[in-house]
Amino acid sequence: MKLQTISNRLADWVYGLSYEQIPASVMHKARRAMLDTIGVIAAGGRHAVVAKTGRAFGHDSGRATLACGGTSNLETAALVNGCAAHAYDYDDVSHTGIMHGSAVIGPAVFATTEERGLNDLEALVAFVAGSEVAYVLGDALSHEHFLRGWWTTATLSTIGAAAAAAKLHGLSAGGIEQVIGLAAGNAGGTRAAFGTDGKPFLCGIAAKSALEYAIAISSGITGPTNAFESDSGFVATLNDGIIDLSNFETLGESWRLLDPGLMIKRYPICSSAHALTEESAELKLRHNFHPDEVVSVECAVPQVVATSLVY
Repeated sequence: MKLQTISNRLADWVYGLSYEQIPASVMHKARRAMLDTIGVIAAGGRHAVVAKTGRAFGHDSGRATLACGGTSNLETAALVNGCAAHAYDYDDVSHTGIMHGSAVIGPAVFATTEERGLNDLEALVAFVAGSEVAYVLGDALSHEHFLRGWWTTATLSTIGAAAAAAKLHGLSAGGIEQVIGLAAGNAGGTRAAFGTDGKPFLCGIAAKSALEYAIAISSGITGPTNAFESDSGFVATLNDGIIDLSNFETLGESWRLLDPGLMIKRYPICSSAHALTEESAELKLRHNFHPDEVVSVECAVPQVVATSLVY
């Protein structure tokens, strides 16, 4: 009897997921997230880092649209559009795992859908599948993974995007399992890139890598199936063995796109700064002071906010 691993559990669920199984409320949230991501990609297409990325890498032919203009193959489109999605830090965020899931999963899904000539419904189901995979991993690993210095957008969102791409490629459950294993086996990315062009660029790299894992397995390359459980695997090396396996039993019952849901941003800044921004505006309206009159600001925040706001 085959031992059920985390990759196996996730792959079986992703493979079997159909439109009919997804509640209408979840579909509504997914559509909103996809539209918001398309919006921030369109805005980000005018950012300097995206233009530079397009000039450096956007030379291949293909049918997938680039945020900076023109078309290319699906890997390059995922790179450029993933960079655009995060260029202004205006993309949505999930506090499950603390990650920008849509900025990685969306570009991977959009590029694959365009390049392979798939339809909107297939894209939507794949987006839901990839999102739930990324966010259930965030729950299982807890915020400890982020607080240790890992950038969950690069580690967990990439795995979700890879699962979505594998579904769009029509892989079997065994194929999806190996794609997830390959993504988990190559997981990495720390918050050291924050404050540089590397942050949005690496978001694009995450989306591109997710597609490459699916393409590799589709081409007959094999991947690990115990990438999470191995003594030298994801959980042991990236989270000191901390994982709550009970979360995986909730797939298809608890939808993380609904609860806790996604934060759709009002401002193009890190979500950790939104509460302070809104409260500052309220204080200014309430007391009618001029910014020049402010001598100092004292702000008490949770650890995760202090960890995120390093600038």
